[in-house]
Amino acid sequence: MKKLFAILTALCLLCCSAAVLAEAAPATEAQPLYLTPGVTFGMSQDEVIKAHGSAKFERDVEHIAGLSFDELEYEDYDLMGSEAELHYYFMNNKLIGAQAQFDDDAAIFGKLQEKLTAEFGEGAKPDPASLGNALYALDDEGSLSANTLAWITGDTIIVLEQENDGDVNLSCLNLAAEYVK
Repeated sequence: MKKLFAILTALCLLCCSAAVLAEAAPATEAQPLYLTPGVTFGMSQDEVIKAHGSAKFERDVEHIAGLSFDELEYEDYDLMGSEAELHYYFMNNKLIGAQAQFDDDAAIFGKLQEKLTAEFGEGAKPDPASLGNALYALDDEGSLSANTLAWITGDTIIVLEQENDGDVNLSCLNLAAEYVK
């Protein structure tokens, strides 16, 4: 009986120690993108395509502010019941960001703001100067509308913007990527 008690005590101590160490250990996996389950920064284009399964996509190259981004575009992407175009941006075949673009859908702005606020707290107006070249991945003119909120979590910035024409963009960018200067 004493042996059994000693074994059970040792097992309990071992399990408790493992749980504490697991909580204290830093995450080694790339931060997941907010837009698409199973997709993480640093994935290749082929890995993102595989994560989307049989969805139809187009490839393109974007040249913005002296930077070149390879792009995968998925049309008719469903996000919270609204249809969007989903764009993935790559540099050196590594995923650095994604953006969902909604055409003139004011209702989705409120839904997304509510969800992001519940998950990350209140969003704040982003400071364009602090974004460097990342600003051009958000907007090819290098400016953001007055109705823009941002949340930063780890190396990810999530930006929700309602443009003057009513279009809504939800962007996730890796602030640790090489394009950020």
